Amino acid sequence: MGIQKKFSGKTAFVTGGSSGIGRALCLALAKNGAAVIVADKNSSGAGQVASEIIKGGGTAAAIKTDVTDPVSFRKALKASLKKFDRIDFLFNNAGIGYSSDFRDCTSRDMDMVLNVNFRGAVNGIMEIYPVMIAQGGGHIINIASMAGIIPFSINVAYTASKFALAGLTLSLMAEARDLGINMTLVCPGVIKTAFYDSIIVKKVDKKKYVSGLPSRMMGPERAAEIILRGVAGNKKMIVFPFHARILFMINKILPSLIYLLNKTLIKKFRKMSSI
Repeated sequence: MGIQKKFSGKTAFVTGGSSGIGRALCLALAKNGAAVIVADKNSSGAGQVASEIIKGGGTAAAIKTDVTDPVSFRKALKASLKKFDRIDFLFNNAGIGYSSDFRDCTSRDMDMVLNVNFRGAVNGIMEIYPVMIAQGGGHIINIASMAGIIPFSINVAYTASKFALAGLTLSLMAEARDLGINMTLVCPGVIKTAFYDSIIVKKVDKKKYVSGLPSRMMGPERAAEIILRGVAGNKKMIVFPFHARILFMINKILPSLIYLLNKTLIKKFRKMSSI
């Protein structure tokens, strides 16, 4: 099924829609004929994305949404349904990055990461799932990470949150489909977005840490295109780019190699540590 045919005339709710992959998804969805709800805690950024869509002839609304707060999500959904009547697609995209030696990770840090990356998606599903059941169908897309299917040292809290999201998606998939709702798990690798500008890095200089990332990274526009093409084809799992697919296969066939990679990563991180 073509992308435009899949999304034209439909309504999509995108969390974390003000920047990065979320922004690119909003613009691409609008380009393919969808009405877009740009949901973000950053109301100014969400408004800018919605205005850009409207100026380009599309349909959009910006709604301030704190995904960690079920009440905020409920209010956002109520406002969305009042304006658009239905929600055909939910893109659980909001997330935060966190890198740390686990011995420096506090319970508060863990709660923060889990609340945004996992509970934020849970809150969205808990609110919108019943709406989709009542309207006879829909599609939920959970943006996890390759860290949701491959363990990564120095990213234990982040990896735990994304593994939880992957587990939720894959286990709910059959239940949801029986009610007419499709689910897709998206696991991107390293993508060139502002995500790395806001990433939390403990006891290591962030610029030095980020400078160690691959110099050639896929942009968010291309990432959004891959995601929407996969969703249009009702794919259950979308893993990209190439490096993410390779690491995914290695972890399935020779997980010991990922373990050795993680040993290298933690040694390198500890050498950069300010301790």
